[in-house]
Amino acid sequence: MNPEWKKKWVEALRSGQYKQCNARLKKMTSSSPAYCCLGVLQELVNPNSFELEIVKDTRSSQGAFLDVETSRITCLFASPQGALSVMNDSGRTFSEIADYIEREL
Repeated sequence: MNPEWKKKWVEALRSGQYKQCNARLKKMTSSSPAYCCLGVLQELVNPNSFELEIVKDTRSSQGAFLDVETSRITCLFASPQGALSVMNDSGRTFSEIADYIEREL
């Protein structure tokens, strides 16, 4: 993963600025939007477009690709990055996920 975007993403996850939700990139609530960990990255890249391509591909150990020109994030299931949505939806905090991103991506 691009080190600059990785740093921004980890900082955003730890900032306390984003409310966490599961099963969706972004969920509108009565008080403010909530995000999954991948939704936070999408919000940083392009807040006007929530497009996440999930690809089941076991051929690659590289797992999360961010195309800044198209603002498209591709996440491969067969990778450490593919585990992020599972971690998010199973109750791991953004801080725990940020630790994982620092270690694995």
